[in-house]
Amino acid sequence: MIMVDQNALRTLRHQSQQEADVHSACKLDGSWTLVRRTSSSLSEEDRSISLYADMLSNESLPALLFEDRGTEWWTQVSGVEGSPRDAIFERWRMLSTWLPRIAQAFGALEEQHKPPNRLQINATFDGAMAGLAEQPKPFSENELREALSISAQTDEAVVTVKANRRFEDAFFNEDNVAEREWVRAVCLGVSQLAAEPLPAEQFEDLIISIVPNNRVRQTHAFPAVSFRDFVHHKLPRKPVFINDADTSTLKLFLGWKARDRKLGGTVQGKAECTAYLRRLVEYLENKLIDFLRKFEKKSVLQRLITNHEAAMCDQETWKRTAAAVSALHEDKGRALEEILKHQSKLNAVFQSSRVLVEVANCVCSLDDGGAFGEFDLAKSMAMMIEIIEFGGWSDAIHYGAMEPTLMVAALGDVLANHDFFEEVVVPFGQAGMKSRVERSIQGYGDHFSASKEKAGELDKRFLAEKEQFSKAWECELGFPIEAHGAFVVACEEVGLAEEKACVVVRKSELTRKVLDLKPELEQHLDKIFHELSLPPRSDWRVAPEGFTDLDRQPWKFRRLLSVLRRPLIQLNNADDPEIYLWPGMVGDGGEYTFVRYWEAEFREIQIRTKEMLRWNGSMKDKSSFNDQVAGRLRELGWTAKSDVGFTQILGRSEDEKLGNIKRLGDVDVLAWDEQSRRVIAIECKDLMYRKTPGEIAEQLSSFRGELDAKGKPDLLLKHLNRASALRTNLDELRKFTGISDPILEDCLVFSGQVPMGYAKEGIRSKANMLLYDEIGTLALKA
Repeated sequence: MIMVDQNALRTLRHQSQQEADVHSACKLDGSWTLVRRTSSSLSEEDRSISLYADMLSNESLPALLFEDRGTEWWTQVSGVEGSPRDAIFERWRMLSTWLPRIAQAFGALEEQHKPPNRLQINATFDGAMAGLAEQPKPFSENELREALSISAQTDEAVVTVKANRRFEDAFFNEDNVAEREWVRAVCLGVSQLAAEPLPAEQFEDLIISIVPNNRVRQTHAFPAVSFRDFVHHKLPRKPVFINDADTSTLKLFLGWKARDRKLGGTVQGKAECTAYLRRLVEYLENKLIDFLRKFEKKSVLQRLITNHEAAMCDQETWKRTAAAVSALHEDKGRALEEILKHQSKLNAVFQSSRVLVEVANCVCSLDDGGAFGEFDLAKSMAMMIEIIEFGGWSDAIHYGAMEPTLMVAALGDVLANHDFFEEVVVPFGQAGMKSRVERSIQGYGDHFSASKEKAGELDKRFLAEKEQFSKAWECELGFPIEAHGAFVVACEEVGLAEEKACVVVRKSELTRKVLDLKPELEQHLDKIFHELSLPPRSDWRVAPEGFTDLDRQPWKFRRLLSVLRRPLIQLNNADDPEIYLWPGMVGDGGEYTFVRYWEAEFREIQIRTKEMLRWNGSMKDKSSFNDQVAGRLRELGWTAKSDVGFTQILGRSEDEKLGNIKRLGDVDVLAWDEQSRRVIAIECKDLMYRKTPGEIAEQLSSFRGELDAKGKPDLLLKHLNRASALRTNLDELRKFTGISDPILEDCLVFSGQVPMGYAKEGIRSKANMLLYDEIGTLALKA
């Protein structure tokens, strides 16, 4: 029996009341009204600001009130008749950001420079626009100041700032000229209400205290460059996230669905744990399938796809505005934490939604079923995330990264030792997300240019090796890379013509529309449809011929049966089937497929042609990274050679103790310095970035410094064996380097972030480890 406290909601209600802080407030005209706190921000810093909205306002947007230790500043936002409501709302949000900052800055001044404690700011935007047909040209601050007019009524303590149509164009500037000049105008008006206006120098200091740099801003106006930029207004304003209540309800008695209570709650041993988790995943898959079968297929797909697209737009907004979010907060670290937390929630939506599309296309009927609502969406995402989580646990236990012990609690919650997740998976994942956020912050200015003027590193490498890769691509997929790109563009054009993020269309109709736009695709279109279509299967859990279960399992990445790899959702198997055209995913899938093949990230078992296998082999040739490491060390003053064979160092191919020396392979980079007598044997690893718990566990299993399941040294043990061989042959090392008394060190250098650096009992306890970006720490002292 579950006992529920009768006052279980007391704490929640108290918290809600505190956050809203509803109370009475007196306006400047003497009338009273009710106000409540405005902030629903993710940031605790924002939520602590005493900014309120008038609950009884008759205006289209409520008046704002900032209260702080006797200070009461009111403000009202308005626009000319016919102004788009969304645009005026954005200006209202802009005032919500700047009113507290301006009031607090004036509150810190000397008494003679302070305005009255109670005042009113009226902000009028005569040209508020929801969007522009083309990006305006930048203009000077002096021109912008002409777009703003200021008036101050000292007796009534009212400041009015009007912005004309020209003001709107300034939001397209990379530097925050628009809001800074608007703040300046407000401050000029407010300072006129003080007994003594601020001297010019102090006034400029005041502006800097409010707008400390060009990144601090609330409003952003970027040129539309992607498909989603043109259709985002057709999507829900916010995505539906996974609900904690759904997750908690799902876990009730869950663990006992795959285990008899008579066996007890403890599951011990690798084989026993993975078998139990396999049964648990099978139960959840059946439960999910039974749930989805109640709904009509198009209704489910429409809800899943639009929610996914809303989440993608939300992510893009966060990426584009990360620089401003960080700049607006005093606690930069906390702001970054909030961004990462929100990104984690979005990632759960992306992963669950994409897999649910695959499931629904196989199990839902086109002919009958109910409508799929928001609550149904949240519940199905919660089920899918649980499937993905338990699948990840199983892989982690299989590779020895997670303790093979599970406990089923009385109420069915499945408990495990989460050290692997808390110490490795989570911090490693957050480091990757943090790196991407920091790149977004640094690249803020790039969003103001509609054209991509600079080729990325991948583009440059592609141009250098285009011929070989293009041949491998065409042999593997059956059509040229250029045809793939043209098809993506055509699908986006079809979506833009419909002004929809997704549209149902017959294959014959889509063929006609694509060929009208790109007639050169005629000879390739059948192959493109074959490779990019995801048809329904009679059983989602059974991979079709030519695929393996790895291509289906939701907790795996780089799956050939994913909507990223096959983004054309074929609704039936008719001669002329209906297709759910999802242009955003067609574009994402195009980039995904290109990068996965280019970076040789698909498993060899997933590759069909010898040409692509040869490309994989050439990409996995590590010599280029070895040369890169050696070159960097030479820049730091070392003598460095790459790919140095042991036979070169020892001067022989056989050894009494070591046996056949060739089996030791090469030292990836050997570096030495005569003055310090240091010699470093470096193992270089340019590894694929791992994302899932299973992939991370698998990579960790190769760097334990032990013999693997086949009795062969793992990658770390091979390096340790080479270092040991060098230490027992210092005379030969002395001859090779010319250093009379060498001090030998060994080190592993990884090209990027790897999970090994986070494992407590891992590589760092047995060997030195550096990332490529950290090689500078090996700089020689002058």
